[in-house]
Amino acid sequence: MAWADRFNKSYYLETKVPKEEILNALKQKIAEARQNTGFLSLYKFPDFKEISINGDRISVYEVYRFGSFVGGSILMELSNNEKKGSQIFAKSKLRTDAIFLPAILGLFGTLLGFTLLKWPSLTYNSIVVDWFTISALSFMAVFFVMYVPLSIVLTNKRLKDYLTSIFWQIGINEKFIELPAQ
Repeated sequence: MAWADRFNKSYYLETKVPKEEILNALKQKIAEARQNTGFLSLYKFPDFKEISINGDRISVYEVYRFGSFVGGSILMELSNNEKKGSQIFAKSKLRTDAIFLPAILGLFGTLLGFTLLKWPSLTYNSIVVDWFTISALSFMAVFFVMYVPLSIVLTNKRLKDYLTSIFWQIGINEKFIELPAQ
């Protein structure tokens, strides 16, 4: 879906910490998280059990925050730079089904509720002139139009917070810079 790619964000971080130290610290955090499987591990932020490392690539396919699904994934790539440090390029990818599905369900739920409330007296004239009908349809339109952009903004913010917290947990306190859209 090319139209959905415009909602994805790219980030960049440059740090003095070598790439090998970052990878080793992440591997250690992942090993600790996999040993801790109690009830409180469900609410860990970030959840290192969801992170996988493949060479210089780090992936988080299902992002959870405080026990709830955020609706996206994060892909990162580490590389060494000339200054004896490393660079991290990250891309957060929204799952559009996680954004649009609640809006569509809300729309259908409102339609269903409206239909059940109005069914006993449902005639053409009552639909056209009834203030309840007009307000219900207006509410549906406003809900759908406002929910989707707000959900996109909040999901991108949560993905960036998750990305930042992964590296804060291993001692890298620099902030990610958002790269311009391509």
